[in-house]
Amino acid sequence: ILDFQPDGLFLSNGPGDPAPVKYVADTVRELLPKLPVFGICLGHQILGLACGATTFKLKFGHRGGNQPVKDLLTGKVEITSQNHGFAVSQRGLGEAGLELTHVNLNDDTVEGFRHKELPAFAVQYHPEYDLHELARLTFCRIEKLVKLGFFADADAALDYVNKLETLHADPSRQDLAWQLGVDADVMNEDVRLVEVRNWIDRLVLPNMRS
Repeated sequence: ILDFQPDGLFLSNGPGDPAPVKYVADTVRELLPKLPVFGICLGHQILGLACGATTFKLKFGHRGGNQPVKDLLTGKVEITSQNHGFAVSQRGLGEAGLELTHVNLNDDTVEGFRHKELPAFAVQYHPEYDLHELARLTFCRIEKLVKLGFFADADAALDYVNKLETLHADPSRQDLAWQLGVDADVMNEDVRLVEVRNWIDRLVLPNMRS
């Protein structure tokens, strides 16, 4: 990785339990003192493990585009898109050198942290998602989502997908935004991508190689 001379390391989202991919956390641990690091979703969990925190399986996974998350640094509540079944444990964050920055207001689980000394931070939700991407993810998983009880049947799931696509094409449809529980923050790209921009502006650019 270092042979590419990157200006930063971005840990992206992905499926499943982060614990079995120990080799990834080990690699990130080696790179932490050498590169600015930012993680989202699975990347958030991998970074937590790399720093010495632990993860656990949620009783109820976080799914959909209406998950309330509080930024503890600003006091602001953001409505976020999420799709995961595991989380970083709050217990032991301090011992791992991490500071809690975001919490889920539904179940008080960790939604973000930053390293106290190194240029590294992460969020559990998806700052890169828009409604079209959420609709595509739902469409690809309709059978499983119905089986898990998120929708009564395939028709209900397709109706949800179609409403997401319609609202994505026409953000002025406040009736659909209300039905779907979609906050204005999800529709606003400047807000939705703020974590990625902050990582680039505050950690990557100041540490770029000349």
